[in-house]
Amino acid sequence: MQALSHDLHSAKFEYLGVVAGISSWCREISERRGIEVEFQSQVSSVLPFEVGICLFRVLQEAIHNAIKHSGVKRVEVQLWEAGGDVHLSVGDLGRGFEVEEGLRSKGLGLTSMRERVRLVKGTFSIYSQPTRGTTVHVRIPLDLGMRPSSQDSPADPISEFRT
Repeated sequence: MQALSHDLHSAKFEYLGVVAGISSWCREISERRGIEVEFQSQVSSVLPFEVGICLFRVLQEAIHNAIKHSGVKRVEVQLWEAGGDVHLSVGDLGRGFEVEEGLRSKGLGLTSMRERVRLVKGTFSIYSQPTRGTTVHVRIPLDLGMRPSSQDSPADPISEFRT
């Protein structure tokens, strides 16, 4: 119960910072669940708190999905900056799935990840095929105040799903 409570509490990010908080959580989930989570970061900026919480919640859901569905004992997590954006990639080489079927399922995991990313004007992509693993990719602009709101955009750049 304490571990679950710890996962739901985000004060750690305010204290440690986003990157250190994510790194710490990856180590903790590895120890608690007996799965190797390889975390690599190439982020030198201080990430806005709202971006960090979004990345953390997407990471949590992606890792929990990998543990529950992929059948693997290793997940790779990469965090990097490029072109004014921060990127998160969470991948495994497990069972994979048909993305369209996953989107139609009763679970809220994929939908909640997509919605969290939309709220910070980012993009959410998922690449998966049966027997070929799954990769979740998130891109969030670091200049949140400078981007037009979703109502101002003529197209919906929020979601991109590929199989």
